[in-house]
Amino acid sequence: MTLAQAPSPPAHAPAPVPGRRLGLSRLTRALAWLVGGAVCLVIAAGIVIPVVVVVLASVSNPTYGIVGNYGTKYLSAMVHADQFASLLRTTLIYTVAGTVMAVAIAAMLAWITTLTNIPFARVLRVLPLAPLLFPPLLLVTAWVQLYGGRAGYVNVLLQDAFHTQHTFTDIFGLRGMIVAVGLNMVPLPYLILSAAMRSINTSLPEASYMSGASIPKTLLRIQLPLLRPALLSSLALVGLVIAGSFEIPFVMGAPKNVNTFTSRIYESLSSGEPNFNLAAAQADVYLVLNGLLLLWYVMATRRENRFQTVSARGGNQRIDLGRWKYLVMLVPVAYVLVAVAQLLIQSVLVSFQKFFTTTQGFPYRYWTLGNYRDMAKQNLLVESFTNTIKVDVIVTVLTVVVSLFICLVAFNTTIFGRRTLEVIATSPVAVPPVVMSVALLITVLIIPGLRSTYSTLTPVIAVEVILFIPFAVRTISGSIIQIPRELREAAAMCGAGPWRGMLTVTIPLIRQAVYSAILIVFVLSFRELAGIALLTAANAPMVASTALDYWETGQPGLVGALNIAMFVFPILAAGLMAGVIAGVERGLTGWRRHRTRSAVQSISVAAAGIRPQVDAVTEMK
Repeated sequence: MTLAQAPSPPAHAPAPVPGRRLGLSRLTRALAWLVGGAVCLVIAAGIVIPVVVVVLASVSNPTYGIVGNYGTKYLSAMVHADQFASLLRTTLIYTVAGTVMAVAIAAMLAWITTLTNIPFARVLRVLPLAPLLFPPLLLVTAWVQLYGGRAGYVNVLLQDAFHTQHTFTDIFGLRGMIVAVGLNMVPLPYLILSAAMRSINTSLPEASYMSGASIPKTLLRIQLPLLRPALLSSLALVGLVIAGSFEIPFVMGAPKNVNTFTSRIYESLSSGEPNFNLAAAQADVYLVLNGLLLLWYVMATRRENRFQTVSARGGNQRIDLGRWKYLVMLVPVAYVLVAVAQLLIQSVLVSFQKFFTTTQGFPYRYWTLGNYRDMAKQNLLVESFTNTIKVDVIVTVLTVVVSLFICLVAFNTTIFGRRTLEVIATSPVAVPPVVMSVALLITVLIIPGLRSTYSTLTPVIAVEVILFIPFAVRTISGSIIQIPRELREAAAMCGAGPWRGMLTVTIPLIRQAVYSAILIVFVLSFRELAGIALLTAANAPMVASTALDYWETGQPGLVGALNIAMFVFPILAAGLMAGVIAGVERGLTGWRRHRTRSAVQSISVAAAGIRPQVDAVTEMK
């Protein structure tokens, strides 16, 4: 069919509005506004109410309960305590040093894998993302078992090799915490910086090289200034995550009495009689710190248009490193060996040991499957896996459905206040998981209607949905933004209403992003610890919190088995889900081909029936 023969759009088709998203009818717009407003209120309530409760609890001195008899007793006690200055200094040093280390390593790896001509670039480009696959507790416990002072196996090997009692390695303390968190947080800034580096107009560094500038000078004078928005985003986001990290300060810092506010909050609620007011006062520190981080980020990037460098000009020319490319190629490999491979091997070996000790010679000689048998037989562990899988499925479904609705309303409609949903859905990033856990715990305890949910899985589900909505929203929104407006306008010109156009155009185009959001939330939910450490009750255990309890009671073999299970199960489940999704995609593709083939055959049959009549008319003429 030629363009001249193409059918004209139906008369009732709505005319597209130039430069704007497709409009909705008044009834549909009102319905979308009401549902969007309800979702917005629920999300805001899930964030604002717990935070307000924490602030109120921090300025309370109740004779009974948690909130009441307002005063500054606990804030004053916290500020004037002997350890407050040490806690604040440790938290700031840990956050700043860990952030700088993670972003520096990520920038180096992104530059190597994106802008240079190293061999096997496609494979090496994926390696820095490896820490995302591992539960944080696996990496932290393996660091301790290998480099934990006198009991660390590497230190024992070095002492035997040099015949000395000198402690060569000690991961405990502030320096070890910084190294561990700096290596573990590299994937987050790596994703941001590598994407930014691929968008740089390569004609700019090429002009620098043609002017006689060296590679280091071009990197410092041209490329780094162009990457300023991405660097600021990386520093702010990684700083927010590291400031609220829980596993590393608790496992590596507490043995040497080197604490951050996260570990101190956990101690305030888990050791002896819980002190909710003191924990709330300590949580206020993170609210202030994260607020300052967000304010700094907004002020630093308020004029980001000065750094726009994406252009269609210039090729994908990579820097030629000459003979050095083979040596530079080893940098990503070395990172993965240090940050992931040795820790995974250690966890696997320990999971097969009857007990692990380095004081009686070679520690890997007590081989057994008992840890895995115990994991399969103990009711506590079976219940932990059952609860974790149940929570994982519920959290994934709720998070992705709510995030999909938020993205469709925010980026695919013109209703008033649509972007407010996106802002509110992204705001949980500013609240550390431990602080959100404390806030929700106090909220559940002081509100009579919610008190019945205590010791159930409901608070765990609520806090995980709140924590993971920003990740799902960011994953889905990136695909919706890329959909051209002309596709929705074409659907409207062909007679499709707003909802039909959304179902037939928008959702099919973003389904891969929805699948990615499902996999991301599923994996993150299974291994989450910081957000649920204070919410899991004895009658509702979770795998991550159970592993932490076994670590505290000195059962490294069972912890290793649980860590391996937390590593393997989400990957297998995600692989199964990916296989099911691929099967569904193939089925949909086959169904579409069948419908197309049937339509073509129907048209052919109809044409064959009409042709004799046309021939008869022609003969009559």
